[in-house]
Amino acid sequence: MRSLSEPISKQAISLFKEELEGIGGKRGIEINFETEISSKPVMFDSKMVDRINRACDNLNIPHVEMSSGAGHDANHIAEVTSAGMVFVPSKNGRSHCPEEFSTFEDICLGTEVIAGTITQIDTEEVT
Repeated sequence: MRSLSEPISKQAISLFKEELEGIGGKRGIEINFETEISSKPVMFDSKMVDRINRACDNLNIPHVEMSSGAGHDANHIAEVTSAGMVFVPSKNGRSHCPEEFSTFEDICLGTEVIAGTITQIDTEEVT
């Protein structure tokens, strides 16, 4: 379960647990429920997101901002400095599974976006 809102995440987990308890009670079985991994939502620096969007625009690459909720390294980096993420299309939207597949062309475009973002950072004045 992923959400950018920690209260919504907690509420969804609580409702899920209540539903499991209800099912267990109706069937006369015990259901154990544990939250094994929990991470707080991370909002990326808006300047970094703007840079990534500009890199896409400069390269005429269609793009959309999206939230992920995935626990990528960028989440941890964002705790100490500006961070962002660039996703490339995956066949049928499948990710983190054996069916995941991105074309070489899309991977190259993603690399160009990252390079364009780095170039912007490199040309900015240090404040």
